[in-house]
Amino acid sequence: MFYDGEWYFLVDSKNQILSHAKVASDWISNNLTRDNALSEVDLQHYALLKSFLIVVVPGSFDFSSQSPATSLTIPYTFKLTCVSKPPGSGLKIWSYSRCETSLCLETPYLNTVRDILSNGEPRDDRTGTGTISIFGNTMRFDISKYVPLLTTKFVPWRACIHELLWFLKGSTNSKELENVKVNIWKDNTSREFLDSRGLQSLPEGDIGAGYGFQWRHAGASYVDCLTDYTNEGFDQIADVINQLRTNPTSRRIMFCAWNPSALGMMALPPCHVLCQFYVSMKDGNKFLSCQMYQRSQDVFLGAPFNIFSYAVLTHILAKMCDMKPKELIIVSGDTHIYKDHVEQMREQLKRIPLSPAQLVVSDEVAQKSIDDLSIDDFQLEGYFYHPRIYGKMSA
Repeated sequence: MFYDGEWYFLVDSKNQILSHAKVASDWISNNLTRDNALSEVDLQHYALLKSFLIVVVPGSFDFSSQSPATSLTIPYTFKLTCVSKPPGSGLKIWSYSRCETSLCLETPYLNTVRDILSNGEPRDDRTGTGTISIFGNTMRFDISKYVPLLTTKFVPWRACIHELLWFLKGSTNSKELENVKVNIWKDNTSREFLDSRGLQSLPEGDIGAGYGFQWRHAGASYVDCLTDYTNEGFDQIADVINQLRTNPTSRRIMFCAWNPSALGMMALPPCHVLCQFYVSMKDGNKFLSCQMYQRSQDVFLGAPFNIFSYAVLTHILAKMCDMKPKELIIVSGDTHIYKDHVEQMREQLKRIPLSPAQLVVSDEVAQKSIDDLSIDDFQLEGYFYHPRIYGKMSA
C-alpha cells in the first residue's frame, strides 16, 4: 500500500508509534476520510482507539515495505498544528508541515554538545568521574509557541514539572517528590550522602537550605525540612510576580538561590543560581523573557531538565501576569559532559530532532497562588521523541 504525498502514523497515548505499520496503514485506509478527518460514525465504531493520536506528515512513504513502525524516524523537523478534535472522541488529529531550521528548538543544545565534544577540556571533578568541559556557554530558545523539550531522547517532563512546583512551594523534603515517583534527589539526600556533607542533623530526604527555601524564604534560618517557615525570610517569587505586575520595566526582577552563608546547610549547592526577567511591549501586549545563569551544567542529565523547567516557569509567570512567553536564555559557567556519558551523547547526536511540543497552561493559573499550582494545570501537546538514553548520575 503506497500513499503519495502524505505519511500517516497511528500513535498511542504515550506518543509511541504503533508496533506494526500494517495495522496503521489498514486502519487509515479504512477509516480516514479524504480531508484527513474522522466522521462521528467512524469514531463510534472505533471506541477502542480513543487513546490514540493520528499523525499526518507530508511526504511519501510505503507502509507495506516496512516492518515494525517503531523503526521509523521522521527525517525532518516539522511544525505541529492540531487540525481536528472530534467532540467526545478523545482523539486528536494532527497535521505536520516542514519547518524552517530556526524552529528546531534543540539546535542550541545539540550545538553545545558538539562544542564540548570537539573543544572541551578534560577535567577532574568533585564526584571522581571526570568531565569534558567548556566555560561560558549561551543557549537561546524561542518559547513563544513551542517549548524546548528534547525529542532526540525522551525527557520525563511530568517529573520536571513536579520538581519545579516543589521548588516554587518552598519545599525541601525530597520524600514529597518520591511520593509521586520522582527520585531525582534520592541519591543526594540519602543518609550516607548527608552525613558525608556533615549534615547529620538533617533527616534523610532533606535537601537543606537550597533552591525552594532560598526562593521563598531568603534570609531565614534553616532548621530542617519538617519546620514551618510561613512568613519567615524574604519571598523572592512573590516579589518577582509583584514587580512583573506593577513595574514590568524594572531591571531588578530577579531571584537568586546562591546564599554563601547557607551553603554549609545544603545537601548540594545550587547549580542554577540566578534568574532575571525582562518584559517587552508591543501593540499593547507584554512579552516575558527569562535569563537563567547556571554555575555548573551537567549537559546530558541536568540540562534537558533545566531548559524545560525554566521554560515552564516563564509560561507560569506569563500566565499569572497577563503576558505572553517570548524567549529563554540560559548562560552556564562550567558546562560539561561526564566522561561516562560521552558515548550516550554521540548516540544522541546521530538522531534527527522531531517537531517541538506545545505546552498548554490552564487559564485557572492566572487566578491561583504559587502554592496552589498542581501538575493538572499543565498539558503537553504533540510530544514525539526518540527512545530513552540511559546514563548514571554522578553524586
